[in-house]
Amino acid sequence: MGKVALKDLCDAIRGEIVSRDFPPGMKLSEPMLCKRWNVSRTPIREALRHLESEGFINSNRNKGFVVTSISLRDVEEAYTIMINLDSLAGRLATPLIVNDPEKIEELRRLCEDMRALAKKKDVDNYIRANGEFHSLIFRASENVWLIRILENIHAHTNRFILKTLYIPRRIDKSTQEHDKIFKCIENRDAERAGKAIATHFTKAFADLEDEISTSDQAWSNEISAAGHAWSMGKPQPHPRFPRQLVGQGPGGQTVFGGDGQAVLPALGLGRENRKTLAIDTEIGGSGTVRG
Repeated sequence: MGKVALKDLCDAIRGEIVSRDFPPGMKLSEPMLCKRWNVSRTPIREALRHLESEGFINSNRNKGFVVTSISLRDVEEAYTIMINLDSLAGRLATPLIVNDPEKIEELRRLCEDMRALAKKKDVDNYIRANGEFHSLIFRASENVWLIRILENIHAHTNRFILKTLYIPRRIDKSTQEHDKIFKCIENRDAERAGKAIATHFTKAFADLEDEISTSDQAWSNEISAAGHAWSMGKPQPHPRFPRQLVGQGPGGQTVFGGDGQAVLPALGLGRENRKTLAIDTEIGGSGTVRG
């Protein structure tokens, strides 16, 4: 890449995190990043510090820079912001979009694309179109501060939206909700457009929360089944942890992973920790249990 602007470097590394090519819990080696983008350590460190300020990575003396994990609380807080600020952006943007033929046609095209992609169950391209749809709306608000906040929040939510869209029928409901948002904007009804956007994100989070609760019960059952093998000191193959190092439990006990050999100790694992672990592993992260 040669000489590269700091913004471009930040965008490139952030893109790897959002796409989960750099999953939660991954240590970001400076030499690896320097080689990847053919730059010196100075711009890499500047980019990592910037991404740390955005919440995508953490740093400490022992581990260096590590991609942040995602907890249920993170998801809930992000959706709370989107429910309120995306709906505000929708109200501000509606009169500006309807007076711009290119923007209204672009929204129409994105809705058509998402309907086609939903039928094909093409989740990856659906996510791309979904991001363009919401980005077009909040950028059209022309409120610089609002755009800046929502750009950051949407970048974070793209790290777990994949799981949301794999929930049965969620992608179909998402398509219908986008169509409703578009109709409200097309009809110049800013208030209804804002409410439709808020409803869209409220339903998306509710479906995700229900899915996590279901997974939580499954985790309880699997933890109970694994407990005996753990107490006997005989780790058994466990398909839920393929080739992953999970980390440490809240009591300091090791939770093994790798080559199909994994068990999760039942001791000391509360409901919130199970939820955090479920999200991390389902999204492709390190699965570290946080107490």
